[in-house]
Amino acid sequence: MIRAREDSSVIKDSADPIPKMAVEGLPVVLRVAFWMVMAAMGYASMFALVKHLSSETSIYVVIFWRYVLALPIFVPWAIRVGAAGLKTRRLGLHLIRAALMVIHGGTLMVAVLMIPLAEATSLIFTIPLFATVLAALVLRETVDSLRWMGLAIGFSGVLVIVRPGFESIHPAVVLVMISAITGAAIVIIGKILLRTDSVELTVFLVMLFSVPFSLIPALIWWQWPTVSQIPSLILLALLANAYMYGLSRALKIAETSLVMIFDFLRMPFAALSGFLFFAEVLDPWCWVGAATIFGSSIYITRRELQLDTVLEVLGEGGRPRKLKVR
Repeated sequence: MIRAREDSSVIKDSADPIPKMAVEGLPVVLRVAFWMVMAAMGYASMFALVKHLSSETSIYVVIFWRYVLALPIFVPWAIRVGAAGLKTRRLGLHLIRAALMVIHGGTLMVAVLMIPLAEATSLIFTIPLFATVLAALVLRETVDSLRWMGLAIGFSGVLVIVRPGFESIHPAVVLVMISAITGAAIVIIGKILLRTDSVELTVFLVMLFSVPFSLIPALIWWQWPTVSQIPSLILLALLANAYMYGLSRALKIAETSLVMIFDFLRMPFAALSGFLFFAEVLDPWCWVGAATIFGSSIYITRRELQLDTVLEVLGEGGRPRKLKVR
């Protein structure tokens, strides 16, 4: 049976900017589906808009405005918590994470200009695979043989999509792999930061520090947006926030393993968006590889949750105590 999560590891109730909706009365699975459909639509629409805007202005300028215009949503929270809520002891890690965020988003956005959006999306599903490897190397987390097997199967999905030896490897594939590796590093650094900082603070600072980092390449190809482009840039920021908010809401009410299943919705929405707006058509091997990568990611996620299960057992005096199985 699927239970709703009582805790919030992503967004605190007090910080929820959107009031309760009618969807909150639905079963957990339907609520997760609702928020993940919202996230998938935001994701696909965001990158479709990026491809459209890049035909009129530099992609690096677009990336800069994406971060700038996403910041205002955090202003009410920043005012509410004040200077005390904005303090951190890990400023250096926040700066590194922001730099990685710009590289992660920049390489992916450049890649989708060169290959179909759904193909780039299928390859970006390797983030959980790279995150598992980095967790073993950086955090010294134990990775058992079954998870290593899952990793091997997942990376075989990349080979199915790329098919080295049968087709030349497109430079965009290298960019997506860089995006996936930096995305995994963002996840690992986020885990470290969340030991001492709140979720809201980590998200706010990564967005804030991404502005100056993204400005550096934007200045090389700088051009001010035209009046007709401003609504599209604002919409881009809103779509990016819709993607992050939908994903965060889903993670708030259900376990990661359930949310990951619905995360695959990004693939068909990306394929539909690419087909409708850019006449992109994927070959069947891309779908086979994507399913392989995604299935491996699901397995690794569920395996991690099983190893982190907390069992209630009786302690001394008949009191229940928690035993962490690892």
